[in-house]
Amino acid sequence: MYSVYKIEVNGVCLYIGHSKDLKRREYQHNYLYKKGAKKALYDYLRECEYEGYIELIEIGKYKKKVEAKRYEMYLILQYLFIETDNPLFQLKQKIANISDR
Repeated sequence: MYSVYKIEVNGVCLYIGHSKDLKRREYQHNYLYKKGAKKALYDYLRECEYEGYIELIEIGKYKKKVEAKRYEMYLILQYLFIETDNPLFQLKQKIANISDR
């Protein structure tokens, strides 16, 4: 099963992704953040001096990877095209390549 997840900090959705193994992906996010990896999400968290643990919140499950990727892209594009000054819409990621692979 493939999971679509989001990362929220203080009620603000910052990242949407998909993974076959959520626990492993959660570990990877935390490792890369602590290691100092350059990525919009991690740079933003360091800028805010975030000291917590990055937790993944599952928002959907799919049998096929392509279904998970399509839902992930739908959510990312939905967030990016909302015209608002609302701080709850602050994705810190690039738009992923759109493909069915």
